Amino acid sequence: MTTAAAPLVRPKASRDDLIMRGGLVLFAAVLLVIVAQADQLLQGLPLLQASFRQLLAHMRKHAWAFTATLLSYSLAAITIYAFVVWAPSYFFRVHGLKPVEVGLALAVILGLGSSVGALVGGVVSDALQRRGRNDAPAVVIMVTQIVQVPFLVMGYLASDATTAMVLLGMGMLILGAFGGCQHVTFQTMTPTRLRGQIGAVYLMATSMIGLSLGPFLMGLLNGALGGPDKISVSMAVMAAGVGPVAAALLAIALKSIRTTVAETTAGAA
Repeated sequence: MTTAAAPLVRPKASRDDLIMRGGLVLFAAVLLVIVAQADQLLQGLPLLQASFRQLLAHMRKHAWAFTATLLSYSLAAITIYAFVVWAPSYFFRVHGLKPVEVGLALAVILGLGSSVGALVGGVVSDALQRRGRNDAPAVVIMVTQIVQVPFLVMGYLASDATTAMVLLGMGMLILGAFGGCQHVTFQTMTPTRLRGQIGAVYLMATSMIGLSLGPFLMGLLNGALGGPDKISVSMAVMAAGVGPVAAALLAIALKSIRTTVAETTAGAA
């Protein structure tokens, strides 16, 4: 007596499978477009190379202004990215919040606080520029890197969640001034024809230092200070150490920044 073979049942594709397939299709479509436009892209390479050489020459001429500002702003980004990555773990471990409570806290601290801070920073920067400070964006960031430190340190070390949220919210509001002023600094230091490329160079620097090193260094520091139970101390030490260094770099470079902005503006006239 033979037993009938069970019919083959094809398993349903999981959501991850569908996402992966969709991503591959999208990648293939983008690749086809690039290949189809290869001739036009190659024709534009000499112009791109020439403009990039001009940017490098401009940055070499004002080496200290660009080096100090790029490094300072990348260090400032460490504080922001470390908070974004480690704040959920902080609220879970230290204050025992639920996921929905952590999400709400971060929405208020980052969404509202940083947005308001960016607007306030822009207003203050414009006011300083009207008074003749062509380095106004850098001055705003320099001051905020100092002022935000006590709020973040006390917030991370707070004994209750409400106090922590209020203090961290104030710290991120102050740090939010970094948002708009960072880009304006480089735009005013760079000739109009090179501003797109300096923006790309800046984003690359902040990604390599701030986004990559920030969360990683925070993890190393947390392990060195005693592990998961010391996350509040680790975040406080990070905030206390990075901000003043970033501010000191800007303070030393302000004269060079003013000279660079003045020469760039005069050259565009």
